[in-house]
Amino acid sequence: MEEAEDENLTIVVYISRALDLKSEVTVPLGTTIGTLKQQLANADPTGKADPSSFDLKLPFSFGQALADHDLVPDGLAELELCLSSADDEDKEVKVVKAEPLSADSALAAPDASLAHSATASVAEASAASVGAVGTRTREEVLAFKAAAEAREAAEEAESSRARWEPPATGTFRLGELLWAGRAGLEEGPRSVFFPRHSFAAVTLPPARKGFGASLLLLGGVGLNGAPHNDVWRMSVPRLGAQRAVDGDGIPVRPKWTVVSPHDNGVIDSRGLRVMRKWRARCHMGYTSASTHEGGLLLYVAGGDDGSGVKFNDVWASQDGGQKWLCMTREAPWQKRGSPSLCAVPGKPDHVILAGGMGFAAHVCQDVWLSDDAGSTWTLLEQPKWSETSGRYRPALIPLPQRQGVASNESTRILLLGGCFIDGGEGGYGGFERLMHDAWECSLDMLPEEKWKAATWKPWGAGSDERGRHWALQGVEHATCTIDQNAGILIARIPAKEALVVAEATSPNREAEVIPWQEVDWARALQELNRRNLIPLETQSAATRQEAKARKQNAGQREEMSAPKKSTAEELALKTHYIRIAIAGRMAIPRLVVIVSSGVFLSGDGEWRRQLQFALLLGLRLDRMYGLPVDLWQGRVMPSLLPSVLTPKRRRIAGPLPGTFHGMGPDGRILGI
Repeated sequence: MEEAEDENLTIVVYISRALDLKSEVTVPLGTTIGTLKQQLANADPTGKADPSSFDLKLPFSFGQALADHDLVPDGLAELELCLSSADDEDKEVKVVKAEPLSADSALAAPDASLAHSATASVAEASAASVGAVGTRTREEVLAFKAAAEAREAAEEAESSRARWEPPATGTFRLGELLWAGRAGLEEGPRSVFFPRHSFAAVTLPPARKGFGASLLLLGGVGLNGAPHNDVWRMSVPRLGAQRAVDGDGIPVRPKWTVVSPHDNGVIDSRGLRVMRKWRARCHMGYTSASTHEGGLLLYVAGGDDGSGVKFNDVWASQDGGQKWLCMTREAPWQKRGSPSLCAVPGKPDHVILAGGMGFAAHVCQDVWLSDDAGSTWTLLEQPKWSETSGRYRPALIPLPQRQGVASNESTRILLLGGCFIDGGEGGYGGFERLMHDAWECSLDMLPEEKWKAATWKPWGAGSDERGRHWALQGVEHATCTIDQNAGILIARIPAKEALVVAEATSPNREAEVIPWQEVDWARALQELNRRNLIPLETQSAATRQEAKARKQNAGQREEMSAPKKSTAEELALKTHYIRIAIAGRMAIPRLVVIVSSGVFLSGDGEWRRQLQFALLLGLRLDRMYGLPVDLWQGRVMPSLLPSVLTPKRRRIAGPLPGTFHGMGPDGRILGI
């Protein structure tokens, strides 16, 4: 008996061939075009897509769109999406000037969370680009205005339920927060570097043009309690249209490389140990800086060996961590662990060090500056933030340069959060509490007296507050970073399960703390939660019960004979390092989340979502206002979204005289 033939058709519907944006649909044989359009509309997660707002046509055809009652041809593999051609025969009323266009009125929203917050940058770009004269009947104009008012009311209702909260400006722009939303997290390759905690993690720019960024991990402590001094590098490939592929066309995956293996030094003829790099350690200060010649400097300062022995030496590397040079064996500042280190923007040989923890749990309150790559140091004037308490593990973040101020005159650095020792009952993590305050340092590069080079001012009115409540808003050097291109601070605070963002500008005087706003990080949290990598303190009660049940069902209960970990070690194992990898202004930024067992990278799902929105918006602008699609895709979109390649123009050779080449789209006979 012969097998029944497959009674289904799998059709690829192209939204844009130039950008390879498509959707795959499976329908039974004998399906009509109208049914296929309805199935495409049903696939929209918002349920707002209207089948009458778009048409389908045969691939590479200049003819009319297929009618809804037409049957899908047998053996058809591809279709192309185009906007519905409404009846425009009556052209009595001319619309000379286009009205401001909202995202929802320009498009049957492909995503409600994006459509309700119509971008100001898109409106400005389209208003500048749309100069063509469109035609509408009077009835169509009135109907359009009535529909626009109804959509605005729906937008207000939808915005109250939106999960995407924009940064502090209150506006959303295409190309913003591409590492959040639907980007998700994908696990990086395994490395023998893990499991480890209390290490250094820094992202580096591309070594050469066209390459991706990279992640550098240094030192730390393994599960056996032994410190390390090895250096590992993981490549972070580009995404989107700039994604690198191998010879078989498969996208390149991240790859680990040992930059500098663990080294305990050598014993010389006198029986002394000679170190060729910094001693194995954890809790060290670290930073990186780009040189004017395109090179890269890495710094490591201070730290401890995990057993109480602390250091005050400074080491530097000019080749990405392969070879190290000791700048000073004993700096004038006290031996300490967990200091914060930052290279001065525009001055790679200028380094500033703040805070740390010395012997006998002494929390340091001093700030030091070096202008010769860490060889000599100057104690700066006591900062205002130290009048309340010192701190260790603070974040020192270079801020974008103010317009009109030269980098050789003054530069800005933000000191954010950190930890202090609270003698009160029930301290955060065993008398250790996070700090929430932020202080902007204006560093004078041409001071009359070097020790007065730094001036500090607080961000917010609650900079002197301390305690359990404020600790929930706290951060440290591992849990926050900055997107320099967008000027946005990114952090993870105990009060929120998701990531939070804020503009890298001083808040108003009435604000007590930095106005952190939560971003959509649901897919990333699901991935981390599935692998049980979220600290139980930040999980909901239901999530904690599910995690414990999974652990018990899998037979992963801790044995009674297992050694007990200290509170500090448990907290270190639960720390999530938050970093951002940027390969240039025209590359998609990638969020890097580092846990004690591995690395996770954000994908390009959010970029694709915004790309689809921009493409469909361009089609609607073409139909409603006459904005050429080539202009939108070739000029406007690359200025709104990174990693968008300008589509190449197809030059069609003209027909030879005296020959017949068929009919054009306007009915003219080609040739003859």
